[in-house]
Amino acid sequence: MEKHFIQQNRLLLLILFVLFVFTDSYADWKLVKQLDATYATFVTKGGNLLLSDFRIDKDGGIYISKDEGKSWVKTNATDYNYNKFIEVNNHLFAIGYGANIAYSSDEGNTWAEYSYADAVKDVISEDNMPYTVAYAAAYHNSKLYLADFCGGGIIYSEDFGKTWKNTDLASLKYTMKDDDGSSVENTENIYQLVSFKGKLYAFGVYFVFCLDEATNKWKTISDRSNFMAVSTIFNNTLLLGRSVPNDDFKTPFIVTLDDGEKWGELPRPSGLMDNNIRAMASDAANIYIGLQKGGFYYTPNSGTKWFNISKGLPNMGYTTELFLTPTQIFTTKDYIYVSIYEPQGDSKKSGLYRFSKAELPNPTAIEKTNGTDDASLHIVGNTLYTNTNDNATITIFNINGTQRNIALTNGKADISFLEQGIYAYRIHSRNSVLKGKFVKK
Repeated sequence: MEKHFIQQNRLLLLILFVLFVFTDSYADWKLVKQLDATYATFVTKGGNLLLSDFRIDKDGGIYISKDEGKSWVKTNATDYNYNKFIEVNNHLFAIGYGANIAYSSDEGNTWAEYSYADAVKDVISEDNMPYTVAYAAAYHNSKLYLADFCGGGIIYSEDFGKTWKNTDLASLKYTMKDDDGSSVENTENIYQLVSFKGKLYAFGVYFVFCLDEATNKWKTISDRSNFMAVSTIFNNTLLLGRSVPNDDFKTPFIVTLDDGEKWGELPRPSGLMDNNIRAMASDAANIYIGLQKGGFYYTPNSGTKWFNISKGLPNMGYTTELFLTPTQIFTTKDYIYVSIYEPQGDSKKSGLYRFSKAELPNPTAIEKTNGTDDASLHIVGNTLYTNTNDNATITIFNINGTQRNIALTNGKADISFLEQGIYAYRIHSRNSVLKGKFVKK
């Protein structure tokens, strides 16, 4: 009977994963360009790939590829640790440190240098100007808006970055209690600006604002931003992720905002407790997110089903539980690109990675195979049995996310070293998918 049980169907791949998270290995991410301390990436409307880096000595800059990553050239842009690119018609901007802006009118081949220092000089001293930084920019109603992160407020340009004007700074201020109980006034630090449904939104550490364009004042619409630093617009809905360590199931994973300023949320990947979304993007079909703890996910149905496609992305150090930081995601017709940041060092894992859309798992096919007819798992004492006699390495995780590797030999695995407790698993094969839990007694 046991022999019959073991030999039912040969599984081609057996992977056990915690808490029902999808981690099917369909293809690998490929390193397109290794670049120490890769910071930001962008795909221009003409198809050029851009990269920037965060080098302490500012001896890097902006790099361009015009052949889908086969070859790269370092451009003439002076390095100001650029963290974001934005394209408006035939105008391309890169923002970073020191109130500096790089500007290109030829798809990123050559760059000029602009500055918004005059617009914030009454707030930021000359000595501090080299250390201020901008993370947020958006084009809205024929104006380019930019947020100075270090107290300079939100400014705008009507001539594509040559000159700048201020929006109301006072409406971005808030009061908090200091350690001694006294009241201290602060200017909100803005992580992103988003033009959505005819309105301009600003997302800060604590607050979410909407611009009253008649007065250039900012209206607070929420005090629950909590680092809403990444976003994408999908199916006419603004999706927002929080880029801050926060492990719980109560915090909304992805927050939604519709044109009526009604808040909602999308489901999280099943069992994933990490809410620290570092990068987010979408195309006409899918939503894509990148995390340090969970890796890379995509969903074709607004979070009803999430699929993990992390194979090939670099891990942090020697652990397989943490990934290096994904900073930005962009998609083309054929590929998904993600920039991966790691501080300057010797590992050489930082760079631009690419995944072919042709290799994305087919959600329809997977839905049809979610059953237990052709795959099974059974625990007897300290032995785990599967209906395969393949040899493989099984990766499992306990409820706390601790990883264990188990050797599967002839359909059996010794689990005597596992502590008592509940473990979640997922078995994937060409013909079936089995997911569930087992208890080690």
